[in-house]
Amino acid sequence: MRLIIWQCNKCVVLAILSILIIVGCESDKVTKVTIIKDTITIEPQDRYERQFYVSPDMKFARLKGTFEVISGGVITVGVLDLINFEMLQLGTMPVSSLYTSGAGANSGEINIQINPGAYYLVFSNNLSLVKREIVKINIYLEYE
Repeated sequence: MRLIIWQCNKCVVLAILSILIIVGCESDKVTKVTIIKDTITIEPQDRYERQFYVSPDMKFARLKGTFEVISGGVITVGVLDLINFEMLQLGTMPVSSLYTSGAGANSGEINIQINPGAYYLVFSNNLSLVKREIVKINIYLEYE
């Protein structure tokens, strides 16, 4: 009889733990905020920049999305923090970036963890002297 009661208590405990785990998972809501969803044109030797912010209350923030050159050639894409973006504005090379496509990308996917702060998405056509690039972009911020 004791063995049967122990097994029943164990089943109840396991059932309660399973309910707690399920409830915990369902209470986390993921929010998506569009940073840019557009098709843009970047002239030769020019760049397109989009600033965005991650606030401290955005837990487990990730920058996600895709870009694709649909007409033209290739671009360079980067995600820079404020300090490195200011270096770029002054004409010096940024020390670091959170993401870089590398020179000469015609498409790519971004999926990076990102901390609170101010950031810039930079789409550069600095490799071309004559061709404008048309780029389809869908980048968003996801957080809990």
